[in-house]
Amino acid sequence: MTFSPAEAAERSEHVAPRLREHLPLTPFVRFGAFSDELGADVLVKCEHLQRTGSFKARGAMSKILTLTDEQRQAGVVTASTGNHGLGVGNALATLGGHGIVYLPENASPSKVAALRRLGLELRAEGNDSGVLEPKARAYAAEHDLARLDKLLESSATPLVKLRKLVKMYAPTGASKAWAMWIDGWAESMRVPELEAVSRRLDLRWKEGLMDVIVAGVKDGTFACDDAQGAAWRLVGLMDGLAVQVTVHNRVISRRQLSEWVRIAATRELGLAEDALS
Repeated sequence: MTFSPAEAAERSEHVAPRLREHLPLTPFVRFGAFSDELGADVLVKCEHLQRTGSFKARGAMSKILTLTDEQRQAGVVTASTGNHGLGVGNALATLGGHGIVYLPENASPSKVAALRRLGLELRAEGNDSGVLEPKARAYAAEHDLARLDKLLESSATPLVKLRKLVKMYAPTGASKAWAMWIDGWAESMRVPELEAVSRRLDLRWKEGLMDVIVAGVKDGTFACDDAQGAAWRLVGLMDGLAVQVTVHNRVISRRQLSEWVRIAATRELGLAEDALS
């Protein structure tokens, strides 16, 4: 997502105190020759002195700090030619957690060695860095779908499955995954490999919800004569609300989002108002 300079400054001020707990400050140094040429003091930020040798350690640490212990242990996946991966590895080594990095086969040997020292799992994929992000997102999508499949294959009743599926999909609580997928949707308009990943993920969630609805209609729990339409409408509603709460901060509360989804689901499936409470 893109932020205005003011928004970026506000977010930086917000996260800076937490970053200082885990990363050293790097100094500003006067660039003498350039300063003399311009007739003004030009300062350079010595990011080569950062723990990973790059400014990217801060962005990675900032993101990893938003994850819970459980989320970090479940695993973080990223794509990098080196420096961002090192930032992710340093953050996970500091805070705890498991990480996978997709990188090109021709990545710098010194950076590959440094990534391994940080305990990261490395997956080399060709020499075109443009394929790395789709590969990483495909891995994340398969991980997401594995959770869905586990729920669908369980012995839970259709009503229980519906409750859990909506909770898994809707952007409630401290979920940060939606920002990644919104970025992925935007990129999918330009990158065919990403479009294929997002299409598979999107259709599988709709199919999963449709399967739950069909099972609920069959056992008499739900009353719905268009399972496919209901599934598409409910997922479409959750997608749209997810964009609102993820992109537009404080436009609506996550509690309000959950309530609207609950009301829509009970109406679509002929349930009592408190059935999903």
